[in-house]
Amino acid sequence: MHRNEKKKSVLWAYVLWLFGGIFGLHLFYLERDAHAFLTWSTLGGYGLGWLADITKIPRYVRDINNDPKFLEDFIQKVRKN
Repeated sequence: MHRNEKKKSVLWAYVLWLFGGIFGLHLFYLERDAHAFLTWSTLGGYGLGWLADITKIPRYVRDINNDPKFLEDFIQKVRKN
């Protein structure tokens, strides 16, 4: 595993998103510190970033958990672009 020993949970990420998302709590949990700081300093990207994250959380969790499917998709996107 890469940055952490325990796998992160999609459920916990959504709970943190719901109750502390405008402060970036879900992003701190998922170790996306720069993104979390930006979210915290703009109160959820003025609300728009907070709403957009609802669709991105599963991808963020796959990234932090080193999911092979995420890595394959990422490599394909890099090759394409």
